[in-house]
Amino acid sequence: MKGGDSVNFKANRYFQGLFGYISFIRRNLKSIPLIAIISGLLVAICTYSIYQAKSTTYLLKVNNKPVCYVKKLSDVKSILKSIKSSEGEDILKSVTYTKTTEQSKNLQLDEAEKAIRYELGLEIKALEILANGVEIAKVYDKSTADKVIQKVKEYYYPKVNGSCEILSSTIKEQITFKDVNAKASEILNLDDAVKKIVGKKEVEKIYIVKEKDTIWDIAIKNNMTVEELRQANPNINIDLINIGQEIKLAVSQPYINVQIVAKIKDREEIPYDTKEVEDKKLSKGVKKVKQEGKNGIADVEKVVTFLNEDTMDEEITKSTVISKAVDEIVAVGSKVPMYVATGNFIRPSRGVITSRFGYRWGRMHEGIDIAASRGTSIVASDSGKVSFAGWRSGYGYCVMINHGNGYQTLYGHASKLYVKTGQYVNKGQKIAAVGSTGRSTGPHVHFEVRKNGVAQNPLKYIK
Repeated sequence: MKGGDSVNFKANRYFQGLFGYISFIRRNLKSIPLIAIISGLLVAICTYSIYQAKSTTYLLKVNNKPVCYVKKLSDVKSILKSIKSSEGEDILKSVTYTKTTEQSKNLQLDEAEKAIRYELGLEIKALEILANGVEIAKVYDKSTADKVIQKVKEYYYPKVNGSCEILSSTIKEQITFKDVNAKASEILNLDDAVKKIVGKKEVEKIYIVKEKDTIWDIAIKNNMTVEELRQANPNINIDLINIGQEIKLAVSQPYINVQIVAKIKDREEIPYDTKEVEDKKLSKGVKKVKQEGKNGIADVEKVVTFLNEDTMDEEITKSTVISKAVDEIVAVGSKVPMYVATGNFIRPSRGVITSRFGYRWGRMHEGIDIAASRGTSIVASDSGKVSFAGWRSGYGYCVMINHGNGYQTLYGHASKLYVKTGQYVNKGQKIAAVGSTGRSTGPHVHFEVRKNGVAQNPLKYIK
């Protein structure tokens, strides 16, 4: 039964009862006092009047299309007055309303006005969320804005296998709000607002090529890949750049930066160390494992600081060893002459190759990923000079080595660095430890080989 039919049914039942009461009075007119008859009629009339008042509602239409219901006539007049004050009287010619007893959900005043404005194609009252004075999203109201900010923080909470206690969550930018009028298409719901803010905005910048720059250097300096530089400069052969040339940088920047400090309890592997011993019986450059290494296990408590999806700092507060690691013993026939590049590369770390060189997920992966336990040694793939050792967005803590023969190598996502910029290193020398800093989903080393600045497939070089 429809809402209107239900009301009519109830009204008919009411009138049937009233007419029955009147028939009863006619049949018993002589035996019923007049005052009782009048009282009964008054009660019936009052009851019907109250019933009518409770069931009455107002239907608002735009161009004769039903839009919404409100309870009171004063709400209708308030909506029309508000629209008239901002849009003029002519627009109200499209808006009509009727009194009805149809049963439907009545909207609150603000919701009803938004519905009418939306149907008329007008701007709607909204709330702008700003970060350091710059708009990052528009939502309907302060309640939604508060939920958006909280969900953005929760988006960056770390996902771990063990337990995780959030000690603090802070947005680095100053968040403010501003009442505005906006088109309905500009106003985001809760989920869409969160999705936008945790995404990134593209900012175009210009870089002027300097002496000794390679396209790889430019990409690393500006937290981009060579493929991203290529896409940003379709009309330039970026493999042949000149001093003073302008290069466009399509730099991705977050709308806001969320710092999360978390206390994490987890069980982790303790990577074994590799110790080398000289063996004069082996040929020069030959290595032989004399004792297999074995990882240990420890229950670890640590305080980790994240900035968005990057790991910025990690402090171990407690570590209980369950089983100790066993060192790997490697016999080395002789060492390569100091700081002389051989042109041959070795694997930078033990582990499993989990991602290869080439396109993945629609973009170029310019190296290989070797998964290993956190703390596992990363060694120089060949001798050379450390051209960079520090933090690079995306790569986290990383080391770059210039081998002086046109080749460069990069080692990313380290948890610790053991070398400094400008230092010379030997092939096989420990330069860092495996970690998961930067844009990383787990402990591994990202390894790249460049020849004259152009990315090469590392698997064609390492032995």
